[in-house]
Amino acid sequence: MTTFDRLASRVFDLYERQQYRQALDLLDREGVGHPEQAWHIGYWRVCLLTRLGDAEAALTHLEQLLDQGLWIPVTWLRNDPDLAGLRGHPRFERAVAVCEQRQSEAQRMVVPRRVLLFPEGTALRPEDTALSQGSGSAPPGRSSAPVLIALHGNAENAARAAGCWRFVASHGWALLVPQSTQVMGPDAYHWDDLDRGAQDVRYHYRSMLDDAAAPGASLDPKRVVLAGFSRGAALALHLALSGVLLARGVIALAPHLTDWSYMEGLLEPSPRNPGLRAYFWAGSRDERAVRMIEDVARWMEAAGLTVQVEIVQGAGHFYPPDLEARIAPLLATWR
Repeated sequence: MTTFDRLASRVFDLYERQQYRQALDLLDREGVGHPEQAWHIGYWRVCLLTRLGDAEAALTHLEQLLDQGLWIPVTWLRNDPDLAGLRGHPRFERAVAVCEQRQSEAQRMVVPRRVLLFPEGTALRPEDTALSQGSGSAPPGRSSAPVLIALHGNAENAARAAGCWRFVASHGWALLVPQSTQVMGPDAYHWDDLDRGAQDVRYHYRSMLDDAAAPGASLDPKRVVLAGFSRGAALALHLALSGVLLARGVIALAPHLTDWSYMEGLLEPSPRNPGLRAYFWAGSRDERAVRMIEDVARWMEAAGLTVQVEIVQGAGHFYPPDLEARIAPLLATWR
């Protein structure tokens, strides 16, 4: 769990107790420490001010965000119940139009990006679309490394997710963190279109194997584990169960989908990834993730696959705070 996740957890706890003023005070004290999340924190302020009945302050703050060059996802502005009291107001509708324009422009300019970390290196290396051709096979006398492909959650990016998963390199794994090409917010992306997300992941995976400049370790395409958080976890399951990528394991942290019933059919008449192992984690307060895990785990077990489920009492929709302690032993057995 990142420091921003810890702040978000405290804000959401106050929100659930309807302590909106206290949540605003907390953001005033600690929000400044997360400039990369200014748009996200600003959105929470707008919601909290609206909940407090101060529409004037909420609209003013929204306009100030726009003046800073930031913007809010249009679907959030249109659908969040917190903002029902602002919809139809001319100032709010003008702000939505600006956000829609900026989001469209960001989508038009998006390029594929990823983060790579190799087990013999120590520095994260962002990649763009310029790729050299080469081979991912191991040179004589050197063994190849297993690969963990970690997928960020919605409203995240590859760099932030890489910060959570980078510990795998110290355990002998290469780390690939693809970034979705579906824009959600300022430097924030989503995987709502799973088929498009699958295309993004396959592109980065194949490019990684062909990247002759990859330092420190060659990669073993027969030892791949798919992992992710939230919508990224749902995409990891989608890729593993559909057989789009050959994988020996899948790690699903708080998976979220609106409808996951189709996944049962992906296991019929037999698993497309025979021998696939799965680890599921969620907080007990994350009801949708718990329901999805219960269903998908049951279907996978019925198909003869090995499944491990952990539901942590009192936890919400966040990364596990002890991610390395939970995942490192798992990876040691999945090598």
